[in-house]
Amino acid sequence: MGGLGSLGALVMAVKPAPAREQALANVSELRLQSASPKPKAEIEKAQAAVSSVLAWSPTDSELWVVQGRLAASLRATDQRIADVLKMSYLTAPGNFALMPGRLDVAMTTKALSDPMLEVLAEGDVRAILLKRPDLANGLVDSYQRATEPGKAFLARAAAASNPAFAARLAASRR
Repeated sequence: MGGLGSLGALVMAVKPAPAREQALANVSELRLQSASPKPKAEIEKAQAAVSSVLAWSPTDSELWVVQGRLAASLRATDQRIADVLKMSYLTAPGNFALMPGRLDVAMTTKALSDPMLEVLAEGDVRAILLKRPDLANGLVDSYQRATEPGKAFLARAAAASNPAFAARLAASRR
């Protein structure tokens, strides 16, 4: 039985790689952050591909962020977007490469109305401002696109960790 378990783990580790790369390529082609509208059918197709890979590899935190961006593009409920982003936090809480994307999705939607997501996102802001200030420009870019609650969130979170950055945000709003 141990052999089957090992084989199953091997299949789980190997199977998603090509599908994962194809799913990410499909999403990349959509350019979700650009202002031009995307056909709903294309977004749904990309979302189905990402969901399929996540079924094989539910610990792929990057795909959870991608799923959140796709859900936002499809105007999913705020709670659905929050739940997807929380999966990214659960699977890779300290991954600096994912923090700007998670924060962007959270701030450009109303997903931060979920109290748990707000706490998790505050941790990302704090980590970026204290440990990786090179990522702070991404926060400014997200701030420019953010909803009003998203802007208020970032201003509040930044003020607690880095008042100079909070002032920079306030100046960028003018």
